[in-house]
Amino acid sequence: MIYTLTFHSVLNLGAALQTYALQAYIKKKGLATEVLDYSPYYLVWRNCRPSKSLLRSIDKYKRYVQFSKFRNDYIDLSSRKIRNVSGLKFLTDSDVVVCGSDQIWNAKITNGVPDDVFYLKGNLASTKVAYAASAGGHLITEWHSEYQSAVSDFKHIGTREESLALNVNSFVPDRRALQVVDPTLLIEDYDMLTAGFKAPEGEYIASYEVSDDSTRARYDQQIGRLKDKLKLPVYHLGAKKISSADYNLLNIGPCEWLSFIKNAKLVCTNSFHGTALSLNFSKPFVSFMHLDREKNVRVQSLLSRIQLENKFHRLQDDLSEEDLFQEYDRGPLNAFVKQSREFLDIAIGL
Repeated sequence: MIYTLTFHSVLNLGAALQTYALQAYIKKKGLATEVLDYSPYYLVWRNCRPSKSLLRSIDKYKRYVQFSKFRNDYIDLSSRKIRNVSGLKFLTDSDVVVCGSDQIWNAKITNGVPDDVFYLKGNLASTKVAYAASAGGHLITEWHSEYQSAVSDFKHIGTREESLALNVNSFVPDRRALQVVDPTLLIEDYDMLTAGFKAPEGEYIASYEVSDDSTRARYDQQIGRLKDKLKLPVYHLGAKKISSADYNLLNIGPCEWLSFIKNAKLVCTNSFHGTALSLNFSKPFVSFMHLDREKNVRVQSLLSRIQLENKFHRLQDDLSEEDLFQEYDRGPLNAFVKQSREFLDIAIGL
């Protein structure tokens, strides 16, 4: 059995879609696969805690319903629930566990400390694989040395950022970690997810941002400028409203979100997965930097790897229509995807 282990239960569009895509890719290879049902308390609390206002709490509940339906319809979860590392003892030497993608190795996400489960600590029976594991803008060497030892137990190590691959190679010299694509780029066919959702008629800008209030305010101003320049309506798909949007859609699920991205005239985003899915659908897009430089590492690493640094802009940049709609060469991306698929195929025993 091929098990995958990631943030499958959070209210985050990218997390849900990368969970689906990794499993879909493995299924396409004819292999039995399940997502290990691990929902740590700190993620459950983030899902369940009320928002600061009644209206936002209602929106959050609607998103919870949407995401739960998505998991029930499209994700094959293990019947066994994992509570802690002891719950991994059922794994055998014939099993493969693929840890990743998403920021499973970022202690800033996992309640301030590394999560032992996402490092498969104490489990030596199964074959351990990391695929597109991320530490955000951080490095494994920032945590306790025991986590370096845990990573050393992985047979194959693929990271989402080049900086993390280089970091792993510094303490696991006998095993070369590679930068690989996010799972959302492993597959191209998302028709099963988008078939039931009709995008708006006519041309529009799809906006998707995930950031703090200061970055969002600057992002909002930039979207307003682009809206005036292009004379197109803006459908904003973020978790919080922006004033420049004609439509703020705050409680849609992964399938509807994909449909909006896939059919947009232009995608504006500061999200890693907003960027990745725009690339997957060959959409004209612009990816904006966060004011917090740490949050730029993931997008910057991807765009640098595929020679599209010119699509990464500061929020104050004056962008022309040529900047926004200039065709880009998919050759480096296609080569990166091919290399990543080959890495994963070998890692899971194909």
